[in-house]
Amino acid sequence: MQIFIKKVSDISALDKILFNNHQIFNHSALYAKFYVFDNSNVIITSANLTFSGLNRNYDYGII
Repeated sequence: MQIFIKKVSDISALDKILFNNHQIFNHSALYAKFYVFDNSNVIITSANLTFSGLNRNYDYGII
C-alpha cells in the first residue's frame, strides 16, 4: 500500500491492466518495472505507472 500512499503507482492504471486480462507482478527488491503484454512483448523501464512517470519524468527503458 505504501506505493499508492507515496503516489509511486496509480491504482486506476493497475485496474485498467487487470481489467484487460493482463497480470501484475511485484518484486520489492527490484527497482525496474517489467510490463508484459500478450506473453510476448515486454517493456523494462524505471518509469513509474503514473501520469508523471509516463508523461513528464525522464526515465529509461527497453522494449
